[in-house]
Amino acid sequence: MFKVSTKQKKEANNVEYFTPKIKKVVHRNEKYEVRLTKDTLNSQLKKRVDAFALKFSVERDQVPNETLKMLEKRIKPLKRIQKTQIKLKECHGWRGKGLQIFSEGLKRLSSLKHLDLDVSSCENLSDKGLDILGEGLKRLSSLQSIVLKFDNCWAITNKGLEYLGEGLKRLGSLKSINLSLSNCRNITNDGLNNLGQNLKRLSSLKSITLKLLGIKVTDEGLNKLGKSLKRLNSLTFMNLNLFGCDEITNKSLKSLSEVLKQLIFLQSINLNFNFCSKISNKGLSDLGKGLQRLSSLHTVRLHFIQSISLFIEDC
Repeated sequence: MFKVSTKQKKEANNVEYFTPKIKKVVHRNEKYEVRLTKDTLNSQLKKRVDAFALKFSVERDQVPNETLKMLEKRIKPLKRIQKTQIKLKECHGWRGKGLQIFSEGLKRLSSLKHLDLDVSSCENLSDKGLDILGEGLKRLSSLQSIVLKFDNCWAITNKGLEYLGEGLKRLGSLKSINLSLSNCRNITNDGLNNLGQNLKRLSSLKSITLKLLGIKVTDEGLNKLGKSLKRLNSLTFMNLNLFGCDEITNKSLKSLSEVLKQLIFLQSINLNFNFCSKISNKGLSDLGKGLQRLSSLHTVRLHFIQSISLFIEDC
């Protein structure tokens, strides 16, 4: 049973995080055991109407729809929440109605500025799920940063990325995006093109991280993605992880070089080409020519194959 002492209740008015977790919960400097259920949600959310952040985690389990429905109801009055971190990793039953309920709750967080959603390895999360999620994102007009992790969600295809992009492109205040699609084996060039076409509308974006480890991307796909990224002329940070994408060649690095020339405010860049077996020193040379044109650039991290890691600072 989740209990809060009288002293802790008095402190609750100033609490920054409300954090129900399935295993360990950190509230201030104390640790508690609590399971995310309808009862614990009902009990604890009632006490946190002034909270600025909501954080919960459920791993390797299934969240009952009735629990999500309770979450959706209790989120409604929490209009002051500015930061939400939700981890539903390996929740294989998370789909359909449950996702719809979650999305409805998300729409109500009108003051939300930071969203961190991890649904990695949710094997039943499909394109329909991303369509529902995208609809929820459209309403978050105050959002400034977003982290979305879909690693190992094998049911997601190019169409799902298009749906997600439709939601993301409405976030006019967004300054930072971190999107992880590692090992989503049904995503190809067309999916990256769809994503890029929507991301290029985010004119306020300053930081972008794309983790595309092991997906089926070729030079054509990376070239199309690059054409979209070069429209983000306010970018100061870029992190592009293509670990294990063994279909890309030196052509990709040459086209990426042309993209980087346009990003004149770029200050830091992290590029990972480990195990991209068709890339050679020639490609790296072409990439370097693009980097030399960036007068604001002060940090470059370049990872190439397993044996080479290059770090340059204050160049």
